[in-house]
Amino acid sequence: MAVPYSLRPATDADFLFMRETKLEAMEPHVTALWGWNRTEQEGRFRKGFDPTGCQIITVAGADAGFITVLDHADDRFLAGIYLARGFRRNGLGSAIITDLIERAAARHRGLTLRVLKANPARRLYERLGFEVTGETDTHYMMRADGAPRIARSI
Repeated sequence: MAVPYSLRPATDADFLFMRETKLEAMEPHVTALWGWNRTEQEGRFRKGFDPTGCQIITVAGADAGFITVLDHADDRFLAGIYLARGFRRNGLGSAIITDLIERAAARHRGLTLRVLKANPARRLYERLGFEVTGETDTHYMMRADGAPRIARSI
């Protein structure tokens, strides 16, 4: 059964939660490619921080993570999904991504994203119907069109 969640707009007050959630989630994948420098990563997050377009994921009143989705002319771009440690591997990420795919399909658009090659989340994205559409030295670009492959339990 999918974890019930809600979304609320992120604000400047969410900076620390968002920074810690993203850095903790990304550390193993960044380390695998470039090595980890916490100070550098904190600086990069601070420099690029803009809560506009970000939504905080809440589960039972607790902040569970955040997503950033950007609308483009032909698709929606999932710029990031980051779940706090206690909210991973329980179906929450699948439920959120499935909902995003369905919303994009309802608008006759696809959902796109990019994922680090070192990130095993690629397997989740493929199970949900994403296909690789391109790649760089470090990332895969992926796209899902239409209904997701994994149906949610209601």
